[in-house]
Amino acid sequence: MADRFRSGRILLLGDAAHLTPPFAGQGMNAGLRDAHNVAWKVAIAVKGGAEAAILDSYELERRKPAWDMILVAVTMGNFVMPADAEQLRFRELLLAALGPYPNVRDYLIQMRFKPRPRYGAGLFLDLDAPCFEASLVGEMIPQPRVPTGQGTVLLDEKLGPGFSLITQSPAARAVATGVSHEMLGLPMAHVHLDSSVPWMRKDPSARPLLTHRDQVMLVRPDRYCAASFDPEELVGGLSRYRSLFSRDNLASSSAIERAVALSESP
Repeated sequence: MADRFRSGRILLLGDAAHLTPPFAGQGMNAGLRDAHNVAWKVAIAVKGGAEAAILDSYELERRKPAWDMILVAVTMGNFVMPADAEQLRFRELLLAALGPYPNVRDYLIQMRFKPRPRYGAGLFLDLDAPCFEASLVGEMIPQPRVPTGQGTVLLDEKLGPGFSLITQSPAARAVATGVSHEMLGLPMAHVHLDSSVPWMRKDPSARPLLTHRDQVMLVRPDRYCAASFDPEELVGGLSRYRSLFSRDNLASSSAIERAVALSESP
């Protein structure tokens, strides 16, 4: 891993910032997430009035997830390519022992132990005090197929290139409809998903969204949930989120988080 991901106007992404062994097949994913994380911050600094210091949040958010994925790949490499006969025999005995337990075997072989796409610090509100135990704030949102008049499309296709507000209740929808689409400096779409319809409760990929069924979810352009608000708190909450884009607030809110993130890095 590079000592730092940003130096002034220079940003390191993908393999220039961190090299991942090939065993978990996650190197390209990590690079794409780097790019998506950086792109909207550059856009909002150039076009949306945010200060350039917003780019410091890139390393704050991406360093630990990139390192965690490297560790997963190293662990997989030790399993796929044992270094000696003893390790090879251990692997074969382990797989044989898991034969009667196909779910456990699949959990291992299909790498379901991979860490979920989630940030523990950065441009989010109330990460340390989530309103619900299953809150999606800080996580990449799920990707269900959403009904339309012409069939279904992936939720991603409805969110647009900027920020987005996701609502599921009539009260939340009414408030979100009145919000300025340029309030955060980039376009902001509004997508309403009716939590009362059966498909949301039946679709496993949509079910996590129900945690915030009475709230308004603010989703960043890189598809991570930035915050969630009760309807009556939406306008004030968006203003509070916008305040994170200033140098003073970025410095004060990230100093401790940066120290924690760096302490967990190699």
